[in-house]
Formats: sequence, structure tokens, C-alpha cells
Amino acid sequence: MVISDHKERTVSAQDVSTIRTAYEEFAAHNAAAVLAKLDPRVEWVEGGGGDAPSGTFVGPDAVASGVFAEIGANFDEYHVDPIEFVDNVHEAFERVKEIEANEGRTFVHPFEGPKTALGTASVGMEFIDQVRAAGARLDAVIVAAGGGGLAAGIACAVKQMSPQTAVCAVEPEGANSLSRSFEAGSPQSIQAVRTIADSLGAPRCEPYSFALCRRFVDEVALVNDDQIREAMRWLFRSAKLAVEPAAAASLAALLHPLRSRLEQRSIGVVVFGANIDPETFARLLLP
Repeated sequence: MVISDHKERTVSAQDVSTIRTAYEEFAAHNAAAVLAKLDPRVEWVEGGGGDAPSGTFVGPDAVASGVFAEIGANFDEYHVDPIEFVDNVHEAFERVKEIEANEGRTFVHPFEGPKTALGTASVGMEFIDQVRAAGARLDAVIVAAGGGGLAAGIACAVKQMSPQTAVCAVEPEGANSLSRSFEAGSPQSIQAVRTIADSLGAPRCEPYSFALCRRFVDEVALVNDDQIREAMRWLFRSAKLAVEPAAAASLAALLHPLRSRLEQRSIGVVVFGANIDPETFARLLLP
């Protein structure tokens, strides 16, 4: 399995074993579990949109205050230092840099690096494994992208295990760092996040994740907030899933910009994330 933009090789049994092991660690408690195994003395800090509840987390108030409401009451169980809230994701990354420099901690990046790619690749690998076990195949896989770490890992697994399967990454129009990076041919930043899908609001693309996306993602589609709301309603009504806006972005793309091209095809849609409180969920579902 290719997890580097420098050398290509084919899938081997060792690769599959490595990915499955990485998945077990990733599913347990993200990259922090890996760091803790390497050195129990490691202290770490993370900044991002709200998907890694362990260690010291620095995140946007609008996202983190809801996401960590339950975790806040169980700091000892999760080995969590007090969580810091800031105004936006850009400030979160800047604050993490300060903590890293001042306290000598290790920065666990929320979407960049080979260990993250190994963990997210396992999602693509399991997707293809299960579809094959059912005697079917996928024409396309659609996955939402913020910083690109999830899309990068899934795409590199899917495209190497099932080359005929197209991979489409999906971004909100108000947080389009990946599509801007594809257009420029290099990692790009955005000045602000302007979308209800706030956990997809990475301030910029990073080199490792971008290189994997550039190599294995076939296209990037954009969706607006109204389309995301519609997809949230569909998932709640038809699949009984109460998801955050980011989790509905991939379905929003299937229902809108990708619909005409993918009708009558076999499609895999990656739906992830329910980091939303009941009040916000109800408000977003209103017409």
C-alpha cells in the first residue's frame, strides 16, 4: 500500500497487516495511542475540529463546546487535560504551536502524516473488502474532505485495491482548501471558514495529505450549506442517522453535483461524525 508520495509499490500481505494494526490503534484513540506506545512519557497536544478526545485539545468554541460536553465530565478516563476553547480553527493551530514550544509537547496533527493515513486507509480497505465479499464492486466512493487526511487514506487504499473505482472528495464551498490546492497544484490556505460543516474547516492543506489526495483522488466536488442540510434531512428520515453537517457532505454531493453522472451506478458514500448537540441538529434541519 502506498502511503508516501515518493515511491510506488503494490499491495502486499505485510501492507494489509500493517494497515489492520494501524486501524486497531486508530480506532482506539487516534494517533495518541501510537505515541503513547512509543514512549509513555510523551505529553501531547492537538488542535482541530473535534475528532480526537484525548490529551490536551485546543479547538474552536463553536465546535468543541458541543463535541466535548460529555468528555468534559470524564477527563480522568480519557487522560485529558483541561480543554481550551478559541474563536476559530486558525487560532486553534496557532495556540497549539505556542503550547508545543512552551511546554515541549508533541503535536498530534488532526489530519496530516503517515500514521493518520494508515488509519484512514483502513476505512477504504474495509470498504472494498466488504463489497468484494458481497460479490459486488463499486463504481465510485465519495468522501468528505476537510484537511484531507480521511480522503487521502481512503483514496490510496481504494485506488490500489480497486483501480476502476473513482474516488471523489467533497468540500463545502465555504471551506475549500483542497479544491484550491488542486487548482494551484500545491497546498493552499483559506482565510476563514464559512460553512455549517465546521469540522471540515481546516485552515489549510498540508503537504503529506495533499500529495496522497493529488495522486489518488479523481476529483473534488463542492457543495453549499443548503445542500448539506438537505442531505442531513435525508439521512435522518431514510437512514435514521443524526449526523453533523460534515458527515452529510458526501451524500450532498451525490444528491447534487455528482448526481447526473453517477445515476444507476454502484456508489459507496462515507458517512462519519455525529458531533452535534440536539438543539443545533434540530435548528439546522428546519427549512
